[in-house]
Amino acid sequence: MARKVLFGVCWILSLVTAFNLILSCIRMEWIDVCLVCIAMVLYFVPQMIEKGLKIRMSLLLKIVVMMFVFCGIVLGEVCRFYSLFTWWDTMLHTLSGFLFAIIGLHIFDFVCKEKNINNKVPFVLVILFAFCFSMTTAVIWEFFEFTMDHIRGTDMQAYSVVHSIHSNKISPDIPFPIHFDNIHEVVIDGQKLNIDGYLDVGLADTIEDMFVNFIGASVFCIIASFKSKFKFAKNFLNVFAFVKR
Repeated sequence: MARKVLFGVCWILSLVTAFNLILSCIRMEWIDVCLVCIAMVLYFVPQMIEKGLKIRMSLLLKIVVMMFVFCGIVLGEVCRFYSLFTWWDTMLHTLSGFLFAIIGLHIFDFVCKEKNINNKVPFVLVILFAFCFSMTTAVIWEFFEFTMDHIRGTDMQAYSVVHSIHSNKISPDIPFPIHFDNIHEVVIDGQKLNIDGYLDVGLADTIEDMFVNFIGASVFCIIASFKSKFKFAKNFLNVFAFVKR
């Protein structure tokens, strides 16, 4: 039954992804074609990890990973959900914080079991590792976004419009930041930008992504901390576990 469910999810996702691949080819949108191909490869990363490390991941974890790739690449980038829904990116970063905390916890737990030191390691240390693993993954992703924006000229950091700034650079002679409020017009080289505000160069987006990732990771760690007290927390962790073949 479990394999049928996984096969069904794979089939549906692959079908929708293949449709987007054909559509992108017809439209000659080659960047989208590359993104769709990357998504199709990433769908099978859990299976490749299983074979490479000789472990067995839980069915639910596989489905969650595949759905995350689908929502992030196919729906987010190719179907333009990031532009259509302003909350889409925030939602995915929150879920990624939660998801990678799950993966981090089970990596640590799996290694401890393999070394027969599972009962010797305080569970709070396991939770701390899960949290740090999730946040480190978020930092690496933000590095990637920054690099792509500066090398390829993309807008992965999603420049945003703000209406107030604090800066020492505007007047270097003044030893404290100058505050500008109610900014509704910006002029660059004599040309007005019709954006009704000041153009923030990705900082707000990066900090927001890190913050919601922090929230997602923290929520998982709080749930995991109740493992020994509540059965639902223990069962929740178990459905995502992976074991050695």
